[in-house]
Amino acid sequence: MTASRLHADFLPSPRGRLFVVWRLPAGNQGPAVLLVPPFAEEMNKSRKLCTDLAQALNRQGIAAVLPDLHGTGDSEGDFGTADWAGWVDDLCLTAAFAGSIGWPVRGLLGIRLGCQLAADFSRLQAEPMQHSVFWQPVTDGSRFLTQFLRLRVAARIMADGQESVSQLRSRLAAEGSLDVAGYTLGAGLAAAIEQRDAGSCLHAALGKLTVIEVPRPHAEPGMSAAAKQLLDAAAALPVDAAHASAAGEPFWSATEIVRNAALVSRSAECFAGLSP
Repeated sequence: MTASRLHADFLPSPRGRLFVVWRLPAGNQGPAVLLVPPFAEEMNKSRKLCTDLAQALNRQGIAAVLPDLHGTGDSEGDFGTADWAGWVDDLCLTAAFAGSIGWPVRGLLGIRLGCQLAADFSRLQAEPMQHSVFWQPVTDGSRFLTQFLRLRVAARIMADGQESVSQLRSRLAAEGSLDVAGYTLGAGLAAAIEQRDAGSCLHAALGKLTVIEVPRPHAEPGMSAAAKQLLDAAAALPVDAAHASAAGEPFWSATEIVRNAALVSRSAECFAGLSP
């Protein structure tokens, strides 16, 4: 079994220091997988799965790199000042540093909305990825934003208040920001999210792509309508894409922290052939 070494670093960036966690196997160089986190509270729900995957990758001699994007986690800055292009820049900075110390990024893991960030990141790289894996990708940014705003609607109902999603969208546009579920959402970031769709999630620079969904246990086999739309769009580009499933609880929305050995194992298999 390959040993795993855990490192945590602050990388300098124009908008404040960026906190990055590295899990490295034995040796001084090799391929790395960049883990692109999901949005807001989904990021915290996913951390344990990211750790499990990083350890599985280390056993294959592959490094795993997970940044806290600007305004999230232990990185500097405020969530309310975050913007889409800046988050993509954070990924580019992380990957550049990984390459400079002997661990070039050859694979991508995108989680939920992070799949969209991963796609934009890949477009800016000098070399295409060898393999990318998407966990439960968000393919409809407008719907995703609506679901996020509904968290505030639900909270106000519990507090004897009343707001609608359309009212919240109007307030966001007029005031420039809005507090939702403990996060200050800026209008610019919201607009960028709303523009995401199946096409924006894809690019040939992703390399081979595996979309992994997490259907609930005992659910009917097959892919979701969103995944089918994504794979149809991939075929039209063309992007070499495949679909897989790993039954379990929806880690991104479960009340308790969820682990999924099948999801981790299937993902690690996808990256097994990475080369430096």
